[in-house]
Amino acid sequence: MLSDVSQLQAGDGESGERRVLAACLKASLAESTAHALPRLVSGKRPARVRVVWLALFGLLACVFGYQAYSFVLKLIDRPETTGIQQDSVPMVFPELFLCPQPAMSGSYGNYVSNETADQVNGFIHAIARQLNFTPQTDKETETFIRILLSTMPYRLLSDEFAHQFQQAILYDLYSDNRAMELAGNSTGSLLVFHSPSRLNCFHIRLTAERRAFLEDPRNFLTVYLFSDAPMAGLYPTHPRLGRVPYALIKDGVGFSMWDPEYGMSIRSGAAMTLQMVPPGHYPTDAAAAVLIEPGSECSINLRMSQLAMQDGMECVAESPKARIVNPYTEQVEEFEYSDHLCWIQFKELMRYKKLGCIEPTAPRLKAFSYLPRCSSG
Repeated sequence: MLSDVSQLQAGDGESGERRVLAACLKASLAESTAHALPRLVSGKRPARVRVVWLALFGLLACVFGYQAYSFVLKLIDRPETTGIQQDSVPMVFPELFLCPQPAMSGSYGNYVSNETADQVNGFIHAIARQLNFTPQTDKETETFIRILLSTMPYRLLSDEFAHQFQQAILYDLYSDNRAMELAGNSTGSLLVFHSPSRLNCFHIRLTAERRAFLEDPRNFLTVYLFSDAPMAGLYPTHPRLGRVPYALIKDGVGFSMWDPEYGMSIRSGAAMTLQMVPPGHYPTDAAAAVLIEPGSECSINLRMSQLAMQDGMECVAESPKARIVNPYTEQVEEFEYSDHLCWIQFKELMRYKKLGCIEPTAPRLKAFSYLPRCSSG
C-alpha cells in the first residue's frame, strides 16, 4: 500500500511539472514579439524554455540568411538586360566579298572615247541645271558627285571607270598541302559581284568542304590579287571630259577625286576591303570589314553571336528574302537583308523610354513621336 501511495505522489509531481512548463510556454507565446525576445532571455524563465526559444530563433535566422544569400547570388549572376538576350550560337562561316578600294580604277581605260566623254558631260550639265547653283563647300560638292555617279548608267561606270574582274584576280591557294590534288577541282570559285556603291566586287564562293576546312584555326585561305594602283595622269581622261564645278577649285573636281561612296576621295594607294556577312545576305557598308593593303598580312578570328529580342520586338527572327535585279547582268538575284537596323532602333527606343526624352541629335522617328526632346543642359 505504501508503495502505491509513493508512486501516486511521484506521478502527481511529474504532471504538476508539466503543467508549470505548459503555463510558462503559454505566457512566453503571449510575449512572442521581436522586442520581447531580450525579456525572454533575461527574464525569470525556466532554462529549458529559453533554450527552446533561442534554438527556434537561431533556426529562423539561418533560413532568412540563406534566402538572402541566394537572392544576392542570383542578382550577381543574372545579366543586366531589359528585354534583350544574347546567346552564343554554333560557328557559321560567313560569305566573303572583296571590294577594291578605291572603287574607281587608277589606270585601266586611261583614255575614254569621245562618246563616253560626251555622255558623262551630259550628266554633269543635267545635275548642275537641276541643282541650279555652284557648290560652295566640300559637303555640297560631295553630294553633287554622289548624285552624278548614282545617275550615270551602271554599265558606263563599271565598264569604263571601275576595276575589271579579269584584271584583279590571279589565283587562290589553300593551306592543306594538297595543291596538286585540289588543282582544278571544285574547291571554290571567285565570282564577280556588282554593288551599286562599290561597283565590281568579288565573291569568294566556297564549297561546304572548304568552309569546314577553314573553320579550323590552323588552316587559312590565301588569295593573290592584282589591283592597279592609282598613278598621277593615268586616270580615265579625255580632253573633252568635264569636271564637277566647285567654287573653291578653279577648274572644278576631276575624275581622279570622284568616289561613289564618299563623293570626293584622294586616292593614295590601292587596296581591297574584305567584307564578311551572314550566309545569303547582301553586302552593305554596315558589314564587318577588314582593309587588306598590298604587302600586308592579317589574321582574322571570328566570334559569332545571336540576338534574341523580346519585350514587344517587331523584328523578325529570320530576315525576309528580297529579289534584286543585278544592274550589270539584268538578272534577278535573291538576297536576305540583315535586321540590324531594326535591332538598333529597338535598343534606342528602350533607351529613350528609360530617359523619358529623346536626345537633341536623334532623328525624329514615328516610334519616338510621343517623347519630348531632352534639354541640352
